[in-house]
Amino acid sequence: MCSQYEITAKPIEIMRCWTDKEWLNPTLDLFSSTIYPFQNGLVITTAMRDELFKLSLMNYSLIPHWSKNSRPKFTSYNARLDRYSNTTPSQLEKIYQAPTWKLPFQRQRCIVPLNSFIESCHMGSHNGNLVKFSNHDNSLILAAGLYDRWLNPQTKQVIESFAIITDEPTQFLLDIGHDRQPLFLTPEDCLLWLDYDKLPVIKAYDFLKQKQTKLDYKVEIVRPLKQAVISEQQLSLF
Repeated sequence: MCSQYEITAKPIEIMRCWTDKEWLNPTLDLFSSTIYPFQNGLVITTAMRDELFKLSLMNYSLIPHWSKNSRPKFTSYNARLDRYSNTTPSQLEKIYQAPTWKLPFQRQRCIVPLNSFIESCHMGSHNGNLVKFSNHDNSLILAAGLYDRWLNPQTKQVIESFAIITDEPTQFLLDIGHDRQPLFLTPEDCLLWLDYDKLPVIKAYDFLKQKQTKLDYKVEIVRPLKQAVISEQQLSLF
């Protein structure tokens, strides 16, 4: 799961990589280089008018609009395309069927720009280490994401928050030692991902299954984990 990532590209670089269309908030530059859950990260969405694209700062850990508080009891910074249901463990649940992701998958999609993502490896060649993955040339990567808006019942403040969509890893990542990865798209495929008319729910799911972009990975060990080997039961929690 992608519990932290890095973004070193500036907004102008992101815009140039993305499209020649106009943007809202083109000078937005108030974000950290390393993003952890519950910190602000930069996301790309479509604006409500004139097909403009919008840069926004949102909380990295999606708060469902129906949540009673701003810190759900479950982790919500990653949204898996498929996972086994909590209510029916033998049944595979698609992302658009899960209560947390159902509405965002319909009409609140986003793109999360990043330069690298960092994972804990509990198996494979890099077992026992926190590992950074990036493009070999450190170029910008675009991950499919979802966002939601949560209204604080006391203050009436609206908090926008997001999650990165993850899927099965490539064989390369699996051999390194992690069991999933963010779902990356080309700039052209990002345009389609944000087009709700061209990609309604079922088509959007199939699209993501088919469009995972393979990277020319560079792998760096960040540091050893506190516990190098964990049990199969513990591994199922990640």
